[in-house]
Amino acid sequence: MAYETGQVGSNSALKDAMMLFAEANGWRIQGDSLSKGVNHVSLTLADPDQVVIAGANSADFSVDPCPQKARIWLPSSAWPATYHLFAHESPDLMLCVVNYSVSRHQWIAFGNIQKYGAWEGGNWFAASHCMAAKSTNGFYFTPTQAGEGQYRAGYWRSPAAPFWNTRNTDSYSNGFQHYRASFLHCRVDGNIWPGANANNTIWPSFPQYAHPIQMRQPNSWSQQSVMTPMWLWLPRSDGYISLLGHLEHWRSLRLNYYNAGDILTLGGERWKVFPWWEKDIQSPNGSYGSSAGSRLSTGTFGFAVRYDGP
Repeated sequence: MAYETGQVGSNSALKDAMMLFAEANGWRIQGDSLSKGVNHVSLTLADPDQVVIAGANSADFSVDPCPQKARIWLPSSAWPATYHLFAHESPDLMLCVVNYSVSRHQWIAFGNIQKYGAWEGGNWFAASHCMAAKSTNGFYFTPTQAGEGQYRAGYWRSPAAPFWNTRNTDSYSNGFQHYRASFLHCRVDGNIWPGANANNTIWPSFPQYAHPIQMRQPNSWSQQSVMTPMWLWLPRSDGYISLLGHLEHWRSLRLNYYNAGDILTLGGERWKVFPWWEKDIQSPNGSYGSSAGSRLSTGTFGFAVRYDGP
């Protein structure tokens, strides 16, 4: 377990900080690519405002490159920003959280899930923004789904949280867009990266099945929230649903009584708390507005990550 924080003034500097931190924690660097075990991702600058993550099953990206990518999208007005870097093993997790404009956050992550059962795959990558979003602040987030085009064309929005997206078409035109921003290598039922292609009808998901747990938080008597494992379920070709595993070292958490940066101590472990994008106690279940420029937030939905910093 390792932790680092600091300030940067550009996406280029942020990418460099991530690469150096990853290398110091056992990841092999080749150009823009990072590899460790079966994990292979790349971090590139699409332009000065975006760090884009891609994934594959080989360091040179010649084997099974994922058809889609994800990104963090931070314009010049966001800088300087504070970053928080976390590295974990068994299974591997690399997570970068960026705090900017006082109360806003974006994140980028990659590693292995904690697998249940015997199936090929388990490496994954994700970030706050999908590749179809039209606004750096554009998120569509509810307790059961996120990341889709709503109301009218041109205002496509990102999911903000990992494996939260439930569709790959927009509700305006029903056309395919790259709304997902979380991708898992999972060779089940003929898939490689389920949900990454236009013709995919199944994909790993967390919120629909964990919805009853999350909506009952925090406890009305104790005002405590339960840190919920981010399980990944996959609908199967036979009509059943398989529980694939969970994202280890971080947990979903309702933040009604917590703030960004709070540290929770549970037994011998400490956890650091962040919102998925921006906390909004007035709209605890998230707010996505009805047009570009409307109030957007991820409510009191957020996460806690294992932490060994000061």
